Amino acid sequence: MATDLDGTLLRSDGTVSRRTREALGAARAAGLPVVAVTARPVRVARGIVADLGLHHEAVCLGGAQRYDVAAGRLLEDRRLPDEVATAVVAALRDLAPDADIVAEVGLDIHVEHHFELAGWGFADIEAHTVRRSLGILGPGVSALLCGHLHHGLHELERVAREGADGRATVTWSGGPHIEVFAAGVDKAAGLAALCAQLGIAAADVVAFGDQRNDVPMLAWAGRSFAVANGVAAAREAAGEGCAANDEDGVAAVLEALL
Repeated sequence: MATDLDGTLLRSDGTVSRRTREALGAARAAGLPVVAVTARPVRVARGIVADLGLHHEAVCLGGAQRYDVAAGRLLEDRRLPDEVATAVVAALRDLAPDADIVAEVGLDIHVEHHFELAGWGFADIEAHTVRRSLGILGPGVSALLCGHLHHGLHELERVAREGADGRATVTWSGGPHIEVFAAGVDKAAGLAALCAQLGIAAADVVAFGDQRNDVPMLAWAGRSFAVANGVAAAREAAGEGCAANDEDGVAAVLEALL
């Protein structure tokens, strides 16, 4: 089983209900691998997945990173080449010189000196926050995030795609920003790599999601569910639907499957 976190497994207030915890525990007791597949970077996701008892690998940062929860080790970190990241930033700056741009680099987040992480609802983890100019990027960027008060996500996505010229994946996951990854990086690719390692076929995977960045994973899995609060694209990509995150939709499906 593979599940997104925010908006899917987690309730709107960021908590996990007792019912969901019990359903996850029952799945583990039945010998079913339960994997978190999230847009959250490792530095944020690892505490959540450990608290939920998901001690397998986690697919983080929209598929760019794979993390061994039990060993506390980053296993994979697929990065944008410097020249692609630089071209995307230049294109976005041409559109909006005051755009908010941050770079995920490995376990760290690189932000410009004026940017307040709390504005995007991000935790300011001092040990992993690097304040610097993003005029020069490298070596490699795990993900670029860009938001702007007056330019919508569709426009930012279009400009980022133009700047990348086919050399990047651009999506978003419900926050006030787009997300730019190396070409071929998405949740489906990250999950497929993990399943190949475990000897699990796509047909045997049950996946849950709610957002646009979940679409590739929902389309890839043999059986997939979009929670009722999910965006239209997720509901169209999923084979089935379930109750909303605030109504323990994932737990209800797990209970029925078990």
